[in-house]
Amino acid sequence: MDRRSPSRSRGSPLGADHRLPHPVARGALFAAAGVAGTFGVWAGGVATDRWGADRSLAAGIAAFLAVMAGFTLLWTARPVHIGVIGVLTTIWAGSVFWCSPAFRPGCTTSPEW
Repeated sequence: MDRRSPSRSRGSPLGADHRLPHPVARGALFAAAGVAGTFGVWAGGVATDRWGADRSLAAGIAAFLAVMAGFTLLWTARPVHIGVIGVLTTIWAGSVFWCSPAFRPGCTTSPEW
């Protein structure tokens, strides 16, 4: 590695450009993550109703782990275009807000616990 090239150094940011794009694009990234989180809550609830709590929880965890693996791969391939980061971040937001049931699968609702 060239010591004069900070964009390929160990501590460099993920993005190809150290600055975020135009403020409108930055707002669009935040909005996309928010919409994806809202969709994740809805989709997780639907999945729980259709598949049951165990399978829904497993699907949410699997999606989250897949996205985190994607971020790890992007980190090794940095610098990466902000659009790629935006797509993966949007999928991440949906997986983070994937609604699992309020109670752990298999738990009873008795007041003794």
